[in-house]
Amino acid sequence: MNFRAAYLRSLGFEHEKIAKSEVGALFSEDVIPVNQLRKLCLRVGIGSTWRGEVWKIILGVIPPQRAAWDSTSEIRKQSYEQLYEAASLVLTSEERTREDGMLAAYSVHQYFLRRASKASSAKLYPSVRTIRSFLLSEEAARARSVLRIMLRVFNTEWESFWCAVKFIQAQRIVAVLKHSGKRLQSWGVAYRVRLLSELLVQKEPQIVKTLHATGLREEDFAKLWLRNCLADALREDDVIALWDHLIAAPADFVSHFSLELLKHLEPQINELKHEGKAEILQLLANIPPLQSLEKFTLPAAAATASLLDKNTNLDPLLTFDVEWPLLQYGDRGVMVKVMQLLLRTKGLGGMFSVDGYYGDRTENALTRLKKQTYEIEVEKQQKLSMQSGPNPKISPDDEQPMRVGGELTMRDRSEAWKGARRTRLHGSMDEMAASSLEMDNSPMTKHELDADSPTGVGGVEKSVWDGERAFGPKLWPTLLPSISAGSRGDDVKALQALLIQRHGYSKVREDGYFGTQTVNAVKDFQAHVATRAIPVDGIVGPVTWIHLLDS
Repeated sequence: MNFRAAYLRSLGFEHEKIAKSEVGALFSEDVIPVNQLRKLCLRVGIGSTWRGEVWKIILGVIPPQRAAWDSTSEIRKQSYEQLYEAASLVLTSEERTREDGMLAAYSVHQYFLRRASKASSAKLYPSVRTIRSFLLSEEAARARSVLRIMLRVFNTEWESFWCAVKFIQAQRIVAVLKHSGKRLQSWGVAYRVRLLSELLVQKEPQIVKTLHATGLREEDFAKLWLRNCLADALREDDVIALWDHLIAAPADFVSHFSLELLKHLEPQINELKHEGKAEILQLLANIPPLQSLEKFTLPAAAATASLLDKNTNLDPLLTFDVEWPLLQYGDRGVMVKVMQLLLRTKGLGGMFSVDGYYGDRTENALTRLKKQTYEIEVEKQQKLSMQSGPNPKISPDDEQPMRVGGELTMRDRSEAWKGARRTRLHGSMDEMAASSLEMDNSPMTKHELDADSPTGVGGVEKSVWDGERAFGPKLWPTLLPSISAGSRGDDVKALQALLIQRHGYSKVREDGYFGTQTVNAVKDFQAHVATRAIPVDGIVGPVTWIHLLDS
């Protein structure tokens, strides 16, 4: 129980005044306790007085040590100015708005980070065409929405820029493995969309029925809401108040908030159901002003607050002290059986029997899986190479003069950009990236920044290979689906085999149906058996799978 908050309420203080008082108490310390600050933000929000400083600390733009704030802020400011100056060479006079300049700087920054471990590569820096293509992409549209909100919160561009970078980065990560530093799941939009769909089916089936009757699926609006954390659907003031909670919250918070929002909008959805799908989508894309955000944030916080209960040096939201198991040729047991059942879901079951023995037939099936995965990664790598070629061909239309201060052609701008890369950025960007990683309060590592690259450190083939006659961390994630109540198939059998034979849930039957007993067992495992706090939702996604498989 928070006695300070209870005492202030007893004196009649309002919600925001309580938040202001509690945040002020935390900020009186020389080193801000980040985990306590997270809990406070999730519970009561922040308020305008401390908002800027709190967001910067939780997002990792500045460290929790007060003595380092001035020097860190100066480094951030200089780094942003270098990025903006270099990126602005690419923009035409019509494009040179504040947001476009910041987006171009964001593009350069992201391109550099994705290649931070390949400093010797000829493609280390983006081409002019790469940056200009990014400005028209869906990712840029998401980033533009986040930047718009940050510019409302902060007085300076550099603060807005770095908080946007860190905010987008944080929303991409669902979990990180402690020992290897690898992401358990990247870009959390798909995870949050699936969770919202599951919550609707389980808790608000009538809303689902109404939406389906109009031809509207949950994914149609969930992606619109969750790709930029409702930045385009809510009023800006409501978005800022929501993000006061969201920046400190577990990955599930925004899905639970969206569920409460849909419950609030249900009467209006019912009124519009005869108007058709387009009218309902219009409502969901432009939500009327919310009278009291607490009505939505408090239930969402209550559903996810348990993930903040553990005090640890590691980030409790993201870091799990578990790893994928490694199976080798000749192994026997339930883990091999689980692997074989999951291989059957990929259409490889005809090559072996599900007998719990890793022999020649199972190895042949794994070889085919590795080949399929390898071909997919090669295709991704080829697409990436096509998008980021170092010498893009400039079309005649692109060579028409465009006035940027003086008269510059596209080719002139391209040459100027190359010069900036060689001189201004070559030395400073490495320092900027290193300091960025060191000051981040999340468990991101330089190794992890390369996780989205298809080649990794050892080339594309090694990125899908766990070794000769072995099955381990690189291949497990390719087999594991997200399943929940009502699911059927070999993946459910694999889950049930783990619950029964590894975790002692004797009431579960291995029948391939995700029924009541399986749901209860999964929830009990999530609440009591898992080595770290994970969401208790009965949904078996990558976080629950790795805890089930970990020894």
